[in-house]
Amino acid sequence: MNLFIYVLNSDQRRFLSARISVILLVLQFSFATAQLTVNGGISNATFQNYLFGPGVKISNLTINCSGLNQYGTFNAKATKLGVDSGILITTGTVQEAVGPNNQCCSSIAVGTNSNDPCVTAAIGAPQQQYDPCIIEFDIIPTCDTFNVAYVFGSEEYNTGIGGYNDVFGFFVTGPNPAGGAYSCQDFALLPGSATPVTINNVNHVTNTAYYRDNHNNTSNLYSDFQYNGLTVPLVATIPVVACSSYHMKVAVVDIGNPGYDSGVFLKFKSLACTSDQVLTIKTNDSILCSGESTTLTANGATNCTWSPATGLNTTSGATVIANPTATTIYTVSGDGVGSCITSDSITITVNPTPTANFKPDTSAGCYPLCIAFTDMSTIPSGKITGWYWSFGDGDTSLSQKATHCYKTPGAFTVSLSVTTNEGCIDSKTISNAINVYEPPHAIFSITPVSTNIFNPVINFTNQSTDVYGIKTWQWEFGDGSDTGAVNSLSHSYADSGTFCTELVVTNVHGCVDSTQRCAEINPLFTLYVPDAFTPNHNGLNDVFAAKGEGMRSFEMWIFDRWGMQLFHSTDINKGWNGVTQSSGATKLCEEDTYIWVILVTDVSNISRNYMGKVSLLK
Repeated sequence: MNLFIYVLNSDQRRFLSARISVILLVLQFSFATAQLTVNGGISNATFQNYLFGPGVKISNLTINCSGLNQYGTFNAKATKLGVDSGILITTGTVQEAVGPNNQCCSSIAVGTNSNDPCVTAAIGAPQQQYDPCIIEFDIIPTCDTFNVAYVFGSEEYNTGIGGYNDVFGFFVTGPNPAGGAYSCQDFALLPGSATPVTINNVNHVTNTAYYRDNHNNTSNLYSDFQYNGLTVPLVATIPVVACSSYHMKVAVVDIGNPGYDSGVFLKFKSLACTSDQVLTIKTNDSILCSGESTTLTANGATNCTWSPATGLNTTSGATVIANPTATTIYTVSGDGVGSCITSDSITITVNPTPTANFKPDTSAGCYPLCIAFTDMSTIPSGKITGWYWSFGDGDTSLSQKATHCYKTPGAFTVSLSVTTNEGCIDSKTISNAINVYEPPHAIFSITPVSTNIFNPVINFTNQSTDVYGIKTWQWEFGDGSDTGAVNSLSHSYADSGTFCTELVVTNVHGCVDSTQRCAEINPLFTLYVPDAFTPNHNGLNDVFAAKGEGMRSFEMWIFDRWGMQLFHSTDINKGWNGVTQSSGATKLCEEDTYIWVILVTDVSNISRNYMGKVSLLK
């Protein structure tokens, strides 16, 4: 496919003007302010990656340009070019295309001449060819039509209209689907016509719908570009025989002299098939876990046959279902279009699926029940990297080693999902894996709560409950004795005191509860008061004190015969030693008879008052 621009020959004055414009361009050029950005001197691999799209097989790519900066990549997304990015080839440099258009006739002579036969055929007569940039390659399209999207720009606008101008072209040589063959056939045509896109055919006077005038820069619409004129985005459409071999050239050449440069913006990956007609396999998933299946669909052929048969539900037809147990390369063959390749292969990778497994350290117990779960999952190869536990009560965990505490009774279903580093998943669920039981409720009553040593029998009535059934009862009476009696029972205490009885009940699942109640066994009430004492410090009968038991409270006063208080105590164990305080000094009382008063509350909360005399002897 060929695309050309035709320009008029220029005289020496015009050539000199081009050289001056080169100097001015160097002085005024700035990348920082331009929205068009370019990158010259790219590699063949980058060139191929930017220009060629799907459905075309490219080989023998050759870039015949006079200078490295005659071709490169561009980005015009922020401009009004209409083509966001792609490849730019020029008769000057790619940097020269960057605006603003502040030179009427920008030119850069890169110094190499050529005599390309396709260019000569395009202009119709031998002309000197300057500063060529010719890209050629072999191409096998997998379709019957492929396209190239482009914009052409030139400094030849508008003063060079009328004769032969700079040439750009897409030249195609190869089989013509209408018969015969193409030979340097140009497909740079105006839409729906056989009119080539040239400066003479597309300008401010002719075919103006396809032209954008940037000559005077009055509108400032295209100030990002140096070129005086630009075409609108155009598409070259090339009919071909699918899967046949073609040779193609993309060329831009100065004709007659190296002045007034031109350039072609080729849209990113636009040299591509409109629809792929090679037999290809498509699948919704080419990487499986063992046990999974995928659908394989052959496109671009008929009468398809698949091999190997292993793992396939059928070996014929456009669509099959593959369920391989190991990584397998499947090949499909069929009747293609034209001379297109009629087979394709695809690798279905099968990764091992883990086997999820786990074990709790116990399967039953009373709440709150804490259980440690052990991951026992396995995988033949690869590595398990993810764990997801569901404990059946709404709680989850991502740990490999999980511990969970159940706080309510019930039967809980536990599941574990494990994931490998390749994304394969397996799960294991154990229904009612954990049974958590409610413990019994221990309770009992006692009668009486308080008694005395004359009647030391306490009656116990068991009122414990359990939803499953109580299996054992154990009573501890607080005096060292116990019994396993079940319900109502009595116990006789041998001594006075406060005794706390504990009841421990166990249900059929081994769940335990206990409770405690206390009873008082009070001693008998007795009180002894001596009638004399001898406080002579001989260690015998030195203190006047009452003795007794069965008392809750005790209070004693000592008075002399005139009613003066000499002593007071609230502790039965603290008696009077016969001394009193007088004028700030402690002195032993005279030998005499003294009055005592005692107030007692016994264990039955009965108040008792006593009065008597005591003789102090020396």
